Amino acid sequence: MRKRTPVLFIFLCAIFWRCASQEVLYSSNNAQQSEMDPRTIDFFVDGVIHDLNENYTAALLSYQEALLYDSSASEIYLAIGKDYLRLGKDESALRSLLKCIDLDPTDMEARDIISKIYITQRKWDLAEAMLYETLALDSTHLESYYDLALIYIQSQKSDELISVYKKILSLLETPDTQILLNLADIHIDLGQFEDAAEIYRQFIETESEVEYKALGYYGLGYVSDALKDTLSAIENYSRALELVPDMIQAKNRLVQLYIEREEWEPALLFCREAIDLDSTDLNNWFDITYIYRQKGDTSLALQALQQAEYLFLDNWRFYSYWGYFYMEIQKLEMAYQKFKKVIELAPEEPSGWLNAGMVMVYLDSLENSQSYLRKVLSLEPEDPTANYYLGSVLVQLGNPEEAIPYLENALKARGDWVSAISTLAGIFDQLKRYEKSDSLFNEALRLDPDNALVNNNYGYSLSERGIRLNEAMEMAQKALKQDPENGAYLDTMGWIYYKIGEYEKALEYIYKAYSIRQESAILADHLGDVYIKLEMKEEARKAWEEALKLDKNNQDIIHKLNQITEE
Repeated sequence: MRKRTPVLFIFLCAIFWRCASQEVLYSSNNAQQSEMDPRTIDFFVDGVIHDLNENYTAALLSYQEALLYDSSASEIYLAIGKDYLRLGKDESALRSLLKCIDLDPTDMEARDIISKIYITQRKWDLAEAMLYETLALDSTHLESYYDLALIYIQSQKSDELISVYKKILSLLETPDTQILLNLADIHIDLGQFEDAAEIYRQFIETESEVEYKALGYYGLGYVSDALKDTLSAIENYSRALELVPDMIQAKNRLVQLYIEREEWEPALLFCREAIDLDSTDLNNWFDITYIYRQKGDTSLALQALQQAEYLFLDNWRFYSYWGYFYMEIQKLEMAYQKFKKVIELAPEEPSGWLNAGMVMVYLDSLENSQSYLRKVLSLEPEDPTANYYLGSVLVQLGNPEEAIPYLENALKARGDWVSAISTLAGIFDQLKRYEKSDSLFNEALRLDPDNALVNNNYGYSLSERGIRLNEAMEMAQKALKQDPENGAYLDTMGWIYYKIGEYEKALEYIYKAYSIRQESAILADHLGDVYIKLEMKEEARKAWEEALKLDKNNQDIIHKLNQITEE
């Protein structure tokens, strides 16, 4: 073995004899040792030198040699455990470190390392138990409290985590900034907003750095936000910005709060500042577009979208929003083009196909709409909106039976969807499956008793069947109360009067309905029916002729015209 300088030898021996210099050495049976074998010291020193040279495999061999001459020294097991850990052999390290604390239960370094190995292995219970053993030996051991905090974060034990954080803060001369912020976050997650506010106030009082004080005021603003105390939230966010003018989170929250208060000018000011700070945040552009729209500046809203386009050429969400914007201002063809862009950028995203299909419905291009909606359902078969619209389109295309399963699918997802219920009720009414249609109409009215369309359609169905006409009239009255100039609703009321034999009243309503909707073959037909009851044959003939122009193959109207001609 090579010779060493006396100074180095003394230094290395001091390391080894940290515990060995005590009168009693720890071993598995706590037996007293009278003296240490010099060979143990020699091999241990070799191991330390190898560690200093980062030759951990050689160090392990030296430490193992040391154990041959003294297997009771806890320091050797600690050194072996640390080297195994450096070599990535956690289980071997763990065995040596556990042996170390078996020999010397007070070895805090070994305990710390064991706890961290358990944490790395996600053995939370073992780590927690070891840490509490350590704290029983030293209740001020900060490292153990920090490790406990990590365990409770991972295992989502909020109450225990709060307790540990408070203990850490009590042991520190200067509060740990991150601990305070973490503690406030936990209270917020638990809905304990007053506790969170108190921590933020403490944070502000103890912090000297303006950036951290700003975080404290932002936290107070967030708490006020959560408590719906808008004025306090605005005040605290503004204080944060006074300290750190570029705090974009505070600007974004102020934008939202001013939007909620419909204070468009300050909302616009902060939104512009937010865009100047981060022009790549898509939500900022959405916000400024919305603000312009609410101010009535549609052209400026459009300019904002055009200005932003170069930033988001590959972002389908941007074009989706732009499509919605065009829908809102009734530029449906332009909306369709934007939704096609969404499809181009994200062909597997159902919303692009869905929105394109919906625009086609509004443009009365039902066949095109049908193909888009079917594509949505190939991607997402249970999508309630696509099922509803496809069912509605199929009804308009004259395929009510085919529409039924789609509308039923929509209702599986949204059982209280009145429009879907009403449409399905209309189909069963058309198919003369009245028990089913009445049940659906009743359910729709239970959910929305004053729904004008449902009241009208149900009332008309009853009048066509000539049953429960008093109820039908009440329904028609509810519909007309909400929309007195609606031609379909006027016709329903007139047709009910026709069914109960009050032809003058029927004429009053149906004539007004026809004057509003002269393109309706049904209204023209009804008008002819009323005229014939009032013995106004010439007016009836003219009305039926108009009806036949609108519905050339209607055999009922042809039959009525033939009858009046023969008479």
